[in-house]
Amino acid sequence: MSVCALAIGAAFAWRSPNVRAAAAVAVAMRNPGLALVIATVNRAPPEVTASVIGYALGLGVTMVAFLQWRKRM
Repeated sequence: MSVCALAIGAAFAWRSPNVRAAAAVAVAMRNPGLALVIATVNRAPPEVTASVIGYALGLGVTMVAFLQWRKRM
């Protein structure tokens, strides 16, 4: 899911290489924050919060790999 979010963000800013990386990161990072807010407001079980945090950590690793790849281009 995080790879798809990065690809969608990069696709919407296809002309400018500087904007492409920023748009990809912005699209990918808004989802975990929103999920944590919804889980907190609805008093979700700790397993839900743990899975969202796990997703955010995986997303962080994916974003670092994406940004390193973009830097090489």
